[in-house]
Amino acid sequence: MLELNGVNYDDNLISYELEKSQLWTPNSGRSYGDMSWGGTVGGNFTKIKASLYFENPQKLSTLETTLLSGSINANFYDTRTRTIRNKVFYRANYTVKINGYYDDGAEQYFDLIEITLVDHDRD
Repeated sequence: MLELNGVNYDDNLISYELEKSQLWTPNSGRSYGDMSWGGTVGGNFTKIKASLYFENPQKLSTLETTLLSGSINANFYDTRTRTIRNKVFYRANYTVKINGYYDDGAEQYFDLIEITLVDHDRD
């Protein structure tokens, strides 16, 4: 359902949402004054919102490294097409919730990360 830069996160998914944003809607990541969309009025942009749970600190570190890049290649399930699609996204801000604590490996990692990915190009 969700693969980012070649790493599959299906086993880590807690929640998964798709948001289809119109060009001018609040929080769409685009503004009326930004002409980078080429002057075409309208357009739908996909946002992926996901919560992922990690017990493996290396996999969490891999995800965070991916999120820091400006272009994230994602394979994701799209409800409109009912297929796995591939698009390039950038990330919005993200939060890592640390529910456990770190004690030189004596304690397990319990991390929840909530991410929002916004596509570079309209659908």
